[in-house]
Formats: sequence, C-alpha cells, structure tokens
Amino acid sequence: MTEPTLYRLDLTTDANVMELQALGWVVDAERTDSRCALSIGPDVNLYVAMRRPNDTGFGEGSIHHLVRYDTETDTMTDLGVLAVENPDFFDFDGATTRSDGFRKLPDGTFTPDVVYLAMIISSEGDAYVTFL
Repeated sequence: MTEPTLYRLDLTTDANVMELQALGWVVDAERTDSRCALSIGPDVNLYVAMRRPNDTGFGEGSIHHLVRYDTETDTMTDLGVLAVENPDFFDFDGATTRSDGFRKLPDGTFTPDVVYLAMIISSEGDAYVTFL
C-alpha cells in the first residue's frame, strides 16, 4: 500500500522456487497509497490507481492518479489525475472548489477527493474507479 514497487512473478515455471523480480517504483513519490487498484487492460498493460501527494499547487493533502506499466517496454507512465467525466451528475449547490468528496482544479478538472476502494479497466480501455 505505501511502497509502490511493482513485482513480476513467473507463475508458469515448474521450478520449486520462483524468482521474484522487482520492476521498480510505479511512481517516484513518497507517501503513496494504492488499495485494490491493479487491473490489466485490453492492451495487456497493467494499470494502477494510486493516491499520492497533491502537487497541483491547488489545495492540500493527496490526489489520485492513474499509472500505466507498459509490458512491452517495461516503462511506467503517470497518466495524470483521475477526472470525473460527468460532473453534472450531482448538484453541488454552486461549490466551485471543493464539495462532498470532490474538488475542482484550476484547469477545470473535477476530481474525487476521497479514498477509492477498487478499479477495473474495461474491455474498451476505460478506467472505472469506486470511491467511498
């Protein structure tokens, strides 16, 4: 949860002892957190939702990112802050920056501000994240 190292373990081997290979940190940041948030996409890449320190310059605390591990190139890419695509789903009584577990960043991105529980990548490549 708090040490974002990705590991590879070959489950196809017949060996009595399996070799664990550390692939490196998912993101280069301290104070990260990832819970039940690993999913393999249709592109056979691994996706991770994780909470990390808020470096947006707006607000305090943590913010949620989506990270992709490319299985062909063995590289990790931070795809950015998780954004709500349908921010009109709820009337926030005119709140413009933070309300009911969400915050709006200066660029207009509407992002969850609470703890997530799970994530899955759909067969179309969309990320669905459950927030509490």
